[in-house]
Amino acid sequence: MQFVVIFGGGWLGAILASGADVFAGFVFGAIITWIITRQVELSRKLDELNQDLTRGLATVNPRPPKAPSKESLTGADAADQGEQKPEKSPATETLAADPEPDAAPARAYRARAAQAIKTPSPHTTAAAQKPAEPDLFEKGIAAAKQWLTTGNVPVKVGVLVLFFGVAFLLKYAVDRQIVMLSIEARYLLIAIVAVGVFAFGWRLRSTMRVYALSLQGGAIGALYLTIFAAFRLHPILPSMTAFALLIALTAITGWLAVRQDAHPLALLGTVGGFLAPILVSTGSGNHIALFGYYLVLNVAVLFIAWNKTWRLLNIVSFVFTFGVGAMWGYEYYAPPYFATVEPFLIAFFLFYHAIAILFATRQPPQLRGWVDGTLVFGLPAVVFALQSALLEGQQTRLAISAVVLAAVYSATAYGLVRFDRSRMRTLIESYLVIAVAFITIAIPLALDDRWTAVAWALEGAALVWLGLRQTRLLSQVTGIVLLFGSAIAYVAAGWTHKLGMPILNGNVLSGLVIASLSLWSGYRFHGQPDGQPWNRLAATALLLLGTLFWLGVGVVELDDRIAPQYAPHAYLLFFSVTFAGMAYAAARLAWSALQIHAYALLPLLPILAVWFLLAVGHLYTATGTLVWLIAVAAHLFILRLADSSRAGQIWHYAGALFFSATLIHEIGWRIHEWGFSDVWVATGTITLAFLLGVLSIIAKRRIDWPLRTEAIAYDANAVTLTGLGLIALLISALNVPGDPAPMPYLPVLNPFDILTIAAIGALLFVFRGDRVDPWLRVDEQLSRYGIAVVAFILSTIAVVRAVHFLAEVAWTASALASSVYVQASLSIYWAILGLTGMVFGARRQQRTIWMVGAALMALVVAKLFLVDLGNTGTVARIVSFLGVGGMLLAVGYFAPAPPRTEADANIESD
Repeated sequence: MQFVVIFGGGWLGAILASGADVFAGFVFGAIITWIITRQVELSRKLDELNQDLTRGLATVNPRPPKAPSKESLTGADAADQGEQKPEKSPATETLAADPEPDAAPARAYRARAAQAIKTPSPHTTAAAQKPAEPDLFEKGIAAAKQWLTTGNVPVKVGVLVLFFGVAFLLKYAVDRQIVMLSIEARYLLIAIVAVGVFAFGWRLRSTMRVYALSLQGGAIGALYLTIFAAFRLHPILPSMTAFALLIALTAITGWLAVRQDAHPLALLGTVGGFLAPILVSTGSGNHIALFGYYLVLNVAVLFIAWNKTWRLLNIVSFVFTFGVGAMWGYEYYAPPYFATVEPFLIAFFLFYHAIAILFATRQPPQLRGWVDGTLVFGLPAVVFALQSALLEGQQTRLAISAVVLAAVYSATAYGLVRFDRSRMRTLIESYLVIAVAFITIAIPLALDDRWTAVAWALEGAALVWLGLRQTRLLSQVTGIVLLFGSAIAYVAAGWTHKLGMPILNGNVLSGLVIASLSLWSGYRFHGQPDGQPWNRLAATALLLLGTLFWLGVGVVELDDRIAPQYAPHAYLLFFSVTFAGMAYAAARLAWSALQIHAYALLPLLPILAVWFLLAVGHLYTATGTLVWLIAVAAHLFILRLADSSRAGQIWHYAGALFFSATLIHEIGWRIHEWGFSDVWVATGTITLAFLLGVLSIIAKRRIDWPLRTEAIAYDANAVTLTGLGLIALLISALNVPGDPAPMPYLPVLNPFDILTIAAIGALLFVFRGDRVDPWLRVDEQLSRYGIAVVAFILSTIAVVRAVHFLAEVAWTASALASSVYVQASLSIYWAILGLTGMVFGARRQQRTIWMVGAALMALVVAKLFLVDLGNTGTVARIVSFLGVGGMLLAVGYFAPAPPRTEADANIESD
């Protein structure tokens, strides 16, 4: 039900607001409604507790029954009464030992009553079933009736009437000059009478307390009136003398009230003092004298509040001070008076702010922490309303005032936390809510839409912190809504181009504040105990919001400030530094979700690389080299701070592969810029791919991190680079002849032949032995066969390329296939390979190798009869047949088949 009421108050505030202030109106209306409902609840609980204390004391201290007199007893009863000895019970023993028999039960009850706020008692339950309490008007009539019907009523009424009569008589005599005594004599006579009345009341303080206190209060009020009239109406007393007398009288009044524990004395004296300037007012509107006089009275009230918790005195003083001030302002205030009025308003605020705190701290132990809602919530509302009247039309200064009030209440709440957090919790929460309310008020007064968004972000972060501290879901949700609302308000406000200095301008600073507060709030949710889905969801949402906002603000500012040709460099530097900072913060804060966000740098790098290529043409320009080195360092820094895991290994592998690709592209671009043909570009890039793969394996023997620690990732990078280089070589070798222009073609000493040698060497280095991680290692025999097949294909292409250049055969599939030079060269080359394999297998007694060579020779023979035989009458056919035949004879002589072994039998059977 309370939530519905608060929500309705928020909608009412939104309806009363207008334009862009609807959201602020909703928040402020909800806060004010909460304040009112909270005050009503606190007042109800205080009344219930007072009732419990009254009933409880009556229960633990019952009136003892009268003992029966001996005359009322019969003879037997009297005998029994006389013979019976009283038994001692634990209760009677305790009472006997305690000099104050009622103290122990009373203390026990007060301890139970202290829990009445948290644990409803039967009395509280019964009270809750009673009819509704009377309204404020009925309470006022009841209070007046009680004052007129209790105590020494004639004295109360008489003193009050006499006070007014003396005041009116004095005013009449002064206005019409009826009294012929000198003005000094008149004032002196009044003062002597007042002192006499006070002395008489002081003498009766022990025998007739109520009567004596009433006389003392009336006399003090008359003295206040006399001193002020002598100063204000006639220049009898100099200002400093009158001020000193008022201070002295105020101090004496407070001291007497405290010493006699005389609430009525303090109240009557205070009322008389506040009424004095009103009754003798001449309409001149001298506010300095009026407020200076009230300042002295409030010093006395503060002194009394330091010693006594007299709530009615505080309220009366508060009403007179600000009520009379408001009436004077309505009648006389003008802007030139601001410099002389504002200090008094500040002083009065500080006085009653301190009084409200004293009321809570000076309560009895069982009521410690209860607040005076009228002062706690009424004071800031009244003060800000008066400040608004003083600063009418000056929204910026009024906003500053609201911020100052918020700061005062926030600082007070912090001080109360340090003082007594457990018992001052109600007052602390009240002051925090007031601080939030004033921040909300300040937002639409002085800030544009962008800075309004910043203020909402501050407010939202504060509510998140407060909600988590007090485990209040409503505060948490409100804080998150404010943070997202601040982001929306910021975006809706738009971007002011070229605003102020770079970075140090409203665009960037306000956006970074929103981003930082969102990240901080997300971290606060992250720090909550595990197992709370809401906390994880809120932390993730706020982390995402803060990250996107931070990046968005940076991107737009760079786009606004940086020349287009340098924009890619600036973006790369910004992203690198940002995500590296995230990784550092994640490691320090043990925030795994933030570490995951830091991983986002690597997926962004290819996008930036494409932008570089489109804007500049290549990556490693003069400044590009520096920023890309920073990006590499940032990437490694992020991985260094992360825990080693499968995800981390993937990121190591992907990063190594990406940066290797950037180097390969840069080499290709530079070779092309130097004027070399595409053949040299392909040769340089593919060679670098093989070289980087080999170097990554060699370097891990000397570099512990990251190469040796994350060996599987960098071994996978080496395997990938070698495989991709091989594929690129095969595609290039099949599609282009490999013209080495401007250099002449030389067999073996040409780009593709050298690249073929490099490829075979890289394959042998990477895939042979135990150089790579076992997870990536292939079977030794399978890798040997695979490398042999690759070498055979590449070398065959090299032979065809040689025939293309030397015999000037066109580089087309049909021309090469029909060329007798190509066919003869292939026959001779394959026969040489087969002969070599058979001889090597025979010498090493390795039948498998001999069989491979023999199979190749068989292929050559088949080719001679199926292909080369058709080229009749050509020298190439003759050379082919003679060469292959001679080789077969040599094989039969030098390399007969080695004997079959069990392993060979298994291989052949397979």
